[in-house]
Amino acid sequence: TTLRLISGLFGARGVSIPASLVEISSRVKLNFSRFFDNYVAAAAIITLYSLLTNWDLLLDMVFIATGDLLIRKLNGGCITFGERKLTTSQLYTLLYVTALLVMLRYLISIIGTTGLLVLSHALLIDNSV
Repeated sequence: TTLRLISGLFGARGVSIPASLVEISSRVKLNFSRFFDNYVAAAAIITLYSLLTNWDLLLDMVFIATGDLLIRKLNGGCITFGERKLTTSQLYTLLYVTALLVMLRYLISIIGTTGLLVLSHALLIDNSV
């Protein structure tokens, strides 16, 4: 399959509400197979938009990359804070738990937005002949 034009995303019959669960199932299967590349492109655009408009998400990714680089420079050594020694595995755990908690909010938002867009299109567009 290939990317379809915007005009190709809306079938000859246009938008209609499915009458039964069987029709819902057949529409979703048909539209997923026909428009899969468009759905992947939409997910990529939503993800890119989220990255460019949410500065804290972008800063979180910079935080992960910088933290990872600094931990690698330790070469397996420890960092001492007062009387507490932190190993590299503890530092990696702290880095990724902190970063993933910030990123989780955006991942859920991206998944929800993409899912809503894809499922609503797959459900409502009638492509039957």
